[in-house]
Amino acid sequence: VAPRLVPRACLPRAAIRPAQGTKRGATGAMAGLFEALVGPEVSTGSGTMPTSEAVQGKALVGIYFSAHWCPPCRSFTPMLAAFYDQLSEDDENALEIIFISSDHSAGDGASYFASMPWKAVPWENREKSQELARRFSVQGIPTLVILDGETGEIKDPNGRAAVAQANGKVDKVIQTWKSAQPMPLPSASKPSGSCALL
Repeated sequence: VAPRLVPRACLPRAAIRPAQGTKRGATGAMAGLFEALVGPEVSTGSGTMPTSEAVQGKALVGIYFSAHWCPPCRSFTPMLAAFYDQLSEDDENALEIIFISSDHSAGDGASYFASMPWKAVPWENREKSQELARRFSVQGIPTLVILDGETGEIKDPNGRAAVAQANGKVDKVIQTWKSAQPMPLPSASKPSGSCALL
C-alpha cells in the first residue's frame, strides 16, 4: 500500500519564492522553480516530459490535489477538465495543471489520471506529492492552487471555487487570476464539500 498524503502545518506560510540563481526561460517562465516544486519530470497521457517543457510559456500553473476514492473529486474533475479543454482552445498558454494523486495505489492513480487532459507528478514520486500537500497546507481534496507561471507566487489558493462558479466564462476567471495580487498560503482547515486527507 502506498503512503497517503499526511499534511503538516509546519512549513512557512509565505508565498513561494524562486530559488537563488534560477534563470528565466526565453518565455519568462521560471522552469527551475517548477522543477524544484514538482520534480524534474511530469507524467503525460503518453509517458513523461521535462517539467520545464510542460510549464514553458504558461501564464498560470494549477496544482490539483485529488483522488478517485473521493466523491467530491469525482464530481469536480470533469468540471475542471471541461474548463481546461475550453481554455486550451481559447489560449493554450494561459494555464497548465499538474495533478497530485492522493489515491491509495498506483493502479487507482493511473486509472484516474487517464481521465484527465493535463500533467501529473509521477506516482513514483510520492515524497514530492506529500511535500506539496504540506507546502500548500492541503487538508481536504479536491484542492486546486493557482500559481503565477513566472514567479510561482500563489494567485488563488482556492481555484476550485472559481472554476465551479465560472459558468462558461473561462476567460474571465483567467483574467481574475492573472491580475490577482500574490497571496499567502491558505489556513490549514478542511474546506466544506471535500474529503479529508488521511
